[in-house]
Amino acid sequence: MPRSPLTQLPHGEIIASHPSHDDAKDTVRHLARQGFDVRVLSIVGSGIHMVESVEGSRSWGAAAWRGAVSGAWLGLVAGLVVAMVGGQEALQTLTFAPIVVVCIGIGMIAALALKALGRKQGAVVTTPALLATSYEVVCPLTHTAEAKRLLAQPRTQP
Repeated sequence: MPRSPLTQLPHGEIIASHPSHDDAKDTVRHLARQGFDVRVLSIVGSGIHMVESVEGSRSWGAAAWRGAVSGAWLGLVAGLVVAMVGGQEALQTLTFAPIVVVCIGIGMIAALALKALGRKQGAVVTTPALLATSYEVVCPLTHTAEAKRLLAQPRTQP
């Protein structure tokens, strides 16, 4: 049965605290291997920070390249449609080649125009992520004793 959406922090006791989310998940996996019903557990991140990884900048050259690639794909599709409709004659005269070249040009112009219109958005490409400084495994009070007992047992690798 799926859980209802979270609207408040989970209640219970903190049975483990870790510096990374992977370590907290390892604790949950350890309890699962011991037969504990892990569906009652929650991992709560504390000290939430927004971190953005800088991927690069939006240069004019990169915009032109992306437009050219998009235009090439569009041109290939349009050229193949023309070749299929035009039959054998269209294939012999290579009608689709000029279509691809024109579409590359149109794609580049469109991408550069969009970049010029969007200059206010900034020239840096980033990937945002939410990270916490610590992760706590929270267990309802009715299951805390069993969870602590199982956590005291030596960990075995799967």
